[in-house]
Amino acid sequence: MHLTPFQKNLREKILSQGPLSLLEVMGLSNAHYYAEKEVFGREGDFITSPEISQIFGECVAFWIVEQCQREEIYDPILLEMGPGRGTLMRDIVRILSKTKIKPDIHFLETSPKLREFQKENMPEPCVWHDDLRDIPKKFALFLANEFFDALPIQQKVDGVDVYVDYVDDAFVRVPRGGEMIETSPVSLDISKTMAAHLSSYGGAALIIDYGDYTKSERIGETLQAVKQHAYVDPLKHLGDADLTAHVDFKLLSEAFLKKGFRGNFMTQRDFLKAYGFDLRLQKLMEQSLSHDQRQDIQSRAHRLIDPKQMGELFKVLEISL
Repeated sequence: MHLTPFQKNLREKILSQGPLSLLEVMGLSNAHYYAEKEVFGREGDFITSPEISQIFGECVAFWIVEQCQREEIYDPILLEMGPGRGTLMRDIVRILSKTKIKPDIHFLETSPKLREFQKENMPEPCVWHDDLRDIPKKFALFLANEFFDALPIQQKVDGVDVYVDYVDDAFVRVPRGGEMIETSPVSLDISKTMAAHLSSYGGAALIIDYGDYTKSERIGETLQAVKQHAYVDPLKHLGDADLTAHVDFKLLSEAFLKKGFRGNFMTQRDFLKAYGFDLRLQKLMEQSLSHDQRQDIQSRAHRLIDPKQMGELFKVLEISL
């Protein structure tokens, strides 16, 4: 197995210290990946909803307008977690500029490389944070699109933590076999931090990702890796592919429900339809100049809501009072 410099360093760490928890390995792998790789778009490894069609960001903007109007607060903190290249926020700001809502833009982003992309894309001044607890103490709207799926997970097989070892020139997980349960302690900690802020200062949250709302512990594995728009073996591409797992929306919602918030869970299709998708698509079609342009707009938009594509695979959790 040919190893990258990151993988060689990981191998040496395992050989000197012993097997590392999957939680630690996934965290190290994704931190390196997002800091070093060209991850988004056709040239990268995957493409997100805001990159597919501007309609996605416009619908999120209409959600923001509704939250602000309901509370009669027009200068909220607008914080996006894991904002990628800043495309979503750019589309949101374009819509909000036509309203009386003037948010303070904040990003939760630890990758210096991605921060540079975001600076180039953002027409408005914004503030970056490494830690969610550092944001100003005021009414906030949290946005997390394809953020939680990339956070490290913990796997247990028959109650025993899963570790990553290096055996026979390959990274392997131990133990193998048996009933597997996945959790994400990091996701739970972040949702608790969000809930504490909203409880103290007011606001709402919008979490969009692929995953499910289980009634009990999640049984079975969902860990996967994507490289150049195709699924690959996660352990063969550590640090060189996007490692993700299905988001446990029930786990996330519990932190908010305990603070008295309401959780509204739906598909991405239903969310977009509820916040002006059809109207925005019609407007874009009317403004397009050519048949090819209209076909492209319609094809991209359809991908967001098609049940066989992203429409039902991606879920939305709205958190509000």
